[in-house]
Amino acid sequence: MASAPPPDVPNPTMDDLTTLLYAGLQDVMAVATEKECLTAPFGRPKVLSVQDIEDKMNESSDEEDEKEDEEDDGEESSDDEVNFEYNYGFNPLVHLGMYLKRNNPKNKLLRAKAQEEAVTFLRKRSAHSLKQLQTAEEMQAMKDKMLTGVELGPAVSLAGGKAMVWCVLNKPGSFTVELSRDAEFSGNTEVQTVAAGDKPTDPAVGLATFEGLESSTKYWYRCSHETEDGAYTGPSGGNFVGGSFTTILDSDERGVCSVALGCFGNAEAKEAEGVLASIRAAAKKKSTAKNPAPQSLCLLGGVMANKDVRSVGESSESEKAQLAALREGMGEAWKGSGELQALATELPLYLAFNDATKGSDDLLYAEESALDSSSSKKSKSKSRRSLAGSSTTPSLKAATEFFPTQLVRKPTRHTYSKVELGANAEMFVLDTRDGYIGVNQGKWLAGALESSSCCWKIVCCQPSAHFTRVVSKEVETVEADSQEELQQQESAALVIQQKARARDEKKKSKKKKNKALSSVDLVLQDAVGKGITGLVWVTGETRQGGALTKDGILELTVPSAVVQQHPDFALKVKEVKEGEEGGGEGGGETVHMEQNDCGGWANLSILENKMLSFKVYGEGGGKVVQVVKIEPPGGLAEVAAEEKKEE
Repeated sequence: MASAPPPDVPNPTMDDLTTLLYAGLQDVMAVATEKECLTAPFGRPKVLSVQDIEDKMNESSDEEDEKEDEEDDGEESSDDEVNFEYNYGFNPLVHLGMYLKRNNPKNKLLRAKAQEEAVTFLRKRSAHSLKQLQTAEEMQAMKDKMLTGVELGPAVSLAGGKAMVWCVLNKPGSFTVELSRDAEFSGNTEVQTVAAGDKPTDPAVGLATFEGLESSTKYWYRCSHETEDGAYTGPSGGNFVGGSFTTILDSDERGVCSVALGCFGNAEAKEAEGVLASIRAAAKKKSTAKNPAPQSLCLLGGVMANKDVRSVGESSESEKAQLAALREGMGEAWKGSGELQALATELPLYLAFNDATKGSDDLLYAEESALDSSSSKKSKSKSRRSLAGSSTTPSLKAATEFFPTQLVRKPTRHTYSKVELGANAEMFVLDTRDGYIGVNQGKWLAGALESSSCCWKIVCCQPSAHFTRVVSKEVETVEADSQEELQQQESAALVIQQKARARDEKKKSKKKKNKALSSVDLVLQDAVGKGITGLVWVTGETRQGGALTKDGILELTVPSAVVQQHPDFALKVKEVKEGEEGGGEGGGETVHMEQNDCGGWANLSILENKMLSFKVYGEGGGKVVQVVKIEPPGGLAEVAAEEKKEE
């Protein structure tokens, strides 16, 4: 017995049925005309005459007679089965009935609903199957990694024709990396073996460096781990974990380059899975001249810890506990983010580190004072040297342990570097300490900008001078007996916060006066004063993404991967109205800002015609919410003239 139709499917009205019947009759007439059923023999088979039957019977060929003669005499002949065909021609009533059944509004709705349910079921089934395949691949990768002894990573960072391959091992031992242009490692393979885990209290970090790599070339690498106790057998055991990367253009090569930019700060990596997946998907898309795929990822802030290390404390006694919490948090971030692990094996990573720990700028300032050859004898005292020795804060130490970057004395302890993106652009990845870069880094940046012959000079760091921290009106209060007492508590708390902010700003202002090139904005202003063009400042201290120009400096802001409300302050943009001093072209400031509350990332590209493209992805990283395109200094006409001259 057929099941009753669902109650939500309405019955057709009399007008619907009348229209349906009329349409059915029209279809019957159309088919009858097509089949020539309106004239004799009215769609029926042709009636054969006696002569026609005799002619057909006499059409047997000689070949058929010969085949019959060749049959074996021993076989018993059997009459062929007679196939009767009943063809009564076109039946208009049957055709009309089928048409009405097929086109009944209720039946059409039921079929559409059944089809929709079937498609939904198949989509769920395919999604489940895809998840099973992904899980199987991830489990296989986890198994391979466990056999190699590699706990976190691997990941790669590129700069100056060299590659650094990083990972964290399960236990101290030797870390071996094989590098080849062949995915099967059957050709010319370069091998590097380094010691990992010198100190038992530190993570067993392996960092192998390969130099002299060819530009725009794809390389494959695989890592293994060997220990003295034989728990891990290294390359001889045949257990590897690895990935691939493509080197960037040389400084004398012209071409398209593209860098993904993500601002993570202290966001948990698992909360940024959508953004990381979006970056990974964009990198896998086919790259075109007008829409290039990201070739690398620059992390602004870069510390993705699954723990709030601010609750540990900020005193010197708690530094070990803070470092332990950061190490644990960063380890959990890598382990808990499948997208981060996969992305690290597919794209090179750069870290524009910002140590926001309270007092990190003071420690760097003290280190510079102790190392300054022109400072007074007092600044060279033993106490100054001891202060300088403690400038490697827990945040800085943990960042260099859990990302493919090196802590180098330049002469102060820093991680800044220059990345060449071909002949048209250079990227300067900075190391800031609560917004302070120090004199040594400032001099390096100023000299590099002045000596650069590239069209675009891209400076990357997390802090911004165009965005300032303002006191939050949401302050913690204790239980009050009246509304008036509550307001008094809030007012007192705001006054305390304002005074604290004022002291910090005064301290930073004093440092800036004493140190001419101690902040990014001062270095860039100095570069503008020297007539240096093509300056681009990429920052990530805002929850928004967009572009603005001020004092002749273009600032591109990268949206946060995870939007978090800071308990102590909000962010507010400094606005310069049109016509005021300090504006961009035309005497004013150009601001193109879009609110982005769902997390996102940005993609910065230098196109073939030297045009700079900056795309902001919002709503979780999957949708382009803003596109900024900027012509190179001198305009596109000058670029065309240069290309013609080169030809």
